Amino acid sequence: MTTIEDANYALSKILDAGSKKNVIELAWIKNVRVIIPRAIVTLSLPSFANSQRERIVKDVRKTLLDFEDINDIYQYKMEEELHFQPKAIENIKNNYSSLIINKIEDSKVKFDEISRILIVGMGSSFNAGYIGSYYFENLSKIPSQIINASEFIDSGKIIHETDLVIGITQSGETAETIKALEYAKNKKAKTLAIVEKSSSQASIISDLTINIGCGSEYAVASTKTFTSTTISLYILSKYIYSKKQNINFNHNEIAQELDELNNKVALILNNQNKIKEISKRISKLEHILFLGRDIMYPVAMEGALKMKEVCYIHAEAYPAGEMKHGVNALIGEKMPSLVMAPTGISFNKMLSTVNEIKARDGKVIGLTDNDSNEFISLLSSYLIIDSFNFNLDVILYSINLQLLSFYTSLLLKINPDRPRNLAKTVTVE
Repeated sequence: MTTIEDANYALSKILDAGSKKNVIELAWIKNVRVIIPRAIVTLSLPSFANSQRERIVKDVRKTLLDFEDINDIYQYKMEEELHFQPKAIENIKNNYSSLIINKIEDSKVKFDEISRILIVGMGSSFNAGYIGSYYFENLSKIPSQIINASEFIDSGKIIHETDLVIGITQSGETAETIKALEYAKNKKAKTLAIVEKSSSQASIISDLTINIGCGSEYAVASTKTFTSTTISLYILSKYIYSKKQNINFNHNEIAQELDELNNKVALILNNQNKIKEISKRISKLEHILFLGRDIMYPVAMEGALKMKEVCYIHAEAYPAGEMKHGVNALIGEKMPSLVMAPTGISFNKMLSTVNEIKARDGKVIGLTDNDSNEFISLLSSYLIIDSFNFNLDVILYSINLQLLSFYTSLLLKINPDRPRNLAKTVTVE
């Protein structure tokens, strides 16, 4: 439990934040919003009696003592959910058997008979599904395709009985994804819903439901649900491969990979100074390109989406190979590029793209695990990613991008929890 010293420290932290921002609602402590009257933080107000002030401070201190970790205090829900991600990963590691494996085993879906996997989703769910399509093709060795849920029916996609259609929707109520699952069901395809809320329309419609197990998300911009969905797809792809090949699923390998992933995520969350520095530069921009190759392209898409959602900055994501086919015309002093550049089979191609941007007087911000002088010297700013697993490194890149957008939004004085014109759950087309 929290000590009285920690509670006093937290109270001073909250009061200090309130004094600077002149707000009433000051902090999220786990799922509770601590509310302190402005007169408490504006101590110069003589009309507020000392006895009243002391009573409220005492009540807030008592509330703080009820929490186990003083680090659970955040001013914004998006910030809390960002920092909750290690716990979400730990929860998947401890419970993936009940959340995923047992659900598959108990279902009537015969995964060894599946010939193709189609994934539908919107927004961040679409981007996570895009990464999932890489997993299914490269790890499960099954043809796979990602389709925007709003285009699924009108595209005239031919659906077979041996297809598995996966609908990704955090709420389980996303209108376009629900209709896509219904359409697939009517075409006799097998259906699987990946959700955070198991009791939902998506779970009722589908043959099988997988819960990502990270808890409800309050902020409009997805953070922990995106990473938890991606990890769930990774585990699902490896399990399907074991079923197709009739081999034992390696539980120890999954546990070790998720432990290592969590260690890497903790390092990011505990050292954000460089991220904050780059956010200051991004906050002065009106436009930015996000570039990736291979599995990093959907990561670039997710980064651009976050920048649009919570920073109101015009951000576009492209496969880096697309630059020569029109996008290069945009390159210039006012259109910098943020590139995902992991070492691997596509690194030299990305290096070539960066050189092309530099030759056109473009600025490049890099996220990379390659700290060679040859590459770093080409970048105006960069973040080094502590790579450990090509398929799970996408989580490390994504969390860096989440933090970049979060801190940029604060610098722009935008509430990241409630961006304009957007809703958390879209239940109409």
